[in-house]
Amino acid sequence: MLQFRSAFVTAALAVMALLAAPGAQAASDPCAGGLGAARIIDCLKAGQGTGLTRGIRTPQQGQAAPAAPQGATVNLLVPFGYDSADLTAQGMKALDALATALKDPALATAKFEIAGHTDAAGADDYNMKLSQRRAEAARAYLLAKGVDAARLNAIGYGRSKLYDPASPEAAVNRRVQITRLD
Repeated sequence: MLQFRSAFVTAALAVMALLAAPGAQAASDPCAGGLGAARIIDCLKAGQGTGLTRGIRTPQQGQAAPAAPQGATVNLLVPFGYDSADLTAQGMKALDALATALKDPALATAKFEIAGHTDAAGADDYNMKLSQRRAEAARAYLLAKGVDAARLNAIGYGRSKLYDPASPEAAVNRRVQITRLD
């Protein structure tokens, strides 16, 4: 009986670790997850997005702030229906915040790539097509919210750019990523 309890506790701890791991990755990135419009603006305006904080200098008093570097990125949690490009209510809420941010004067003239990503489950070809449909669904939603079509490019990357490579089938890999192009 004691061996059974020990094995059960070990298995339960392993499952909890797997469930916690994806959240820990997103928590360490201040420009990822369920962000509000103000945080999205900060990340895309100041170049604070993924991997771009190095080399950004704070201007001295009286100097203009440097332009945001090309490639400032935000990873949004935009859930879709299982095996589909249908937005969920949570996904629409995330895109509402993004639409508000993209229409803000600080970002109103910038161009963006909307990248769809999948986890590693399934065939590469299928994931590429699914991620493209998801990127296009996010773009269509933003257009319906009044964002100018000329500012948005949708592209699917499938599972080629996992957010958490250590957990290739984790939910955090199924995301929409916004990258500033100009």
